[in-house]
Amino acid sequence: MPFALALLLALPALARAWDGHAALTWAALSGEPAVAAAAPTVAEPVEAFLAAEGEGLAALLEAEEAWARAHVPRYPPRPEALRFDPRGDPATARVRFLEALRVNPALPLTPHVQELPGQAGGGRPELAWPSVGTLPTPPHPGRLVFRALRAGEPVPPLEVVASASDEPDHGLDVGLFEDSGTPFGARYGYGKAPFGDPRLPFATQAPFHMGFFHEARLLTLLAPALARTFPEVRLHAFASLARFAFARGHAYWGWRFLGFGLHYAQDLTQPYHATVSPGTSALELAAVSALDAAGVHGPRQRRLERLSDLHLALEAEQGEGVWRALAAGDGADPLLAALRDRSRDAALGPYDDAAPRARLSAVANGKAARTAAALEAALAPGAPPARRAALEAVLADLLRDCGAATRSYARAALEPRPAS
Repeated sequence: MPFALALLLALPALARAWDGHAALTWAALSGEPAVAAAAPTVAEPVEAFLAAEGEGLAALLEAEEAWARAHVPRYPPRPEALRFDPRGDPATARVRFLEALRVNPALPLTPHVQELPGQAGGGRPELAWPSVGTLPTPPHPGRLVFRALRAGEPVPPLEVVASASDEPDHGLDVGLFEDSGTPFGARYGYGKAPFGDPRLPFATQAPFHMGFFHEARLLTLLAPALARTFPEVRLHAFASLARFAFARGHAYWGWRFLGFGLHYAQDLTQPYHATVSPGTSALELAAVSALDAAGVHGPRQRRLERLSDLHLALEAEQGEGVWRALAAGDGADPLLAALRDRSRDAALGPYDDAAPRARLSAVANGKAARTAAALEAALAPGAPPARRAALEAVLADLLRDCGAATRSYARAALEPRPAS
C-alpha cells in the first residue's frame, strides 16, 4: 500500500467534523442582526428560482469554474458537457444545476427547516428523510426532525441558514469520484478518490470537507493525495450563489446558499479536519506506514483506533453538549456562550479567498496537538475531574473559533458585491 494511505484510509470514516451544524449556526448567528433581525423570507421551490434566473446562473457558474481553475491547486477542471444550459428542459433543471456544481444530483433541495431543541413545529408538516438527503439514513436517526415549507410561506432567515448549514452532511458531496460506483461520479472529472474506500457513504465527502494545508513537507511529499482537498471550491461557489440570489430578489435561496457555505467554513475550524492525525508527527506517521507496508499491521491499527476514538469523542462532546444546552434553554451554557463570543471576530478579520488556508485551517491545525492531548487525558480510565474540565475548556476554545468563522463568512456573503 502506498505510503500514508495506510492512515488516510481512516479519514472518510471521520468525514463529519462538527456534529449538528444547524445548532452551531443558530447559536453563532443568533446575535447577528443582519441575520437574526432580518425580515422573514419567503420559501421558494428551486425550480422557480432556476426558471427565473437561468441565464444569470449559467454565467455565474462559468465564472466560478474559471475562478477555481485559477485559484485552487490541483483543481480538476469541470468537463464541458456539465456546463449549465438555461435553455434545457425545465423538468431537469435541478439535476443539471447540481451537475454543473459537481455535487450529488439526487439532493432534493426541498424547501424545509430542521427543528432544533426547544423549537415548536409551528404547524408545519414533518418531512420524510428521502425528501431531505441522499444518504440511506439521516444523521442521528430518530432525533432530527425536518419540517416542510410551502411555496410562499414566510420563514425567519435564521431558521433557513441554520438548517441549510447541516445539508452538506446530508449527501451533497457523496459519490462524486470516478471509482465511487455512481453514474455521475463517472462523468464529473474528479478522478479517483484521493483516499479511503470510494464506495462507502461519506467516503467521497472527505476531500471537500477537509483541508490539509499545513502538514509537514515530508508528509505531503510522501502522500501527495493530501493536496487533493477542495473545500475552497464549495466556500467560494456558495458565497457567490448567495450574493447572486440576494441581488436578484430570491432571498430564500440567498439564505440557503449562505448556509451551505457556512458548513465548510465551520468544518475547517475543527482540528481533525485541518490535520491528518492530530498529536502525531510526520516521522511517526512515516514509521507506522513503513511497518504496515512490511506486514507489521499492529501499530497502524492502534493508531487508527486512537485517531477514530479521539475524533468521535470530540464530536460527541460538542454535539451532545450543544444539543442539551439548547433543549434546556440554558443561555449561560459555556459552549453556547463560546459560539456567541465575538472577542475573536476582529482578529479573524473579514472572510476572503485567503481565509480557508491562511486563517481558518491554520488556527485549527495549530491547536490540533493540544486538542488530541486533552481528549486523551480526559478519556483515560480513572481520569480526575480536572482533566474533564481541561477538555471542556479546549472545546469551548474551538467553538469560539467556529463562531467567529461563521460570522465572518456570513458577513462576507451578505455584502452587496460580486465574488472575488
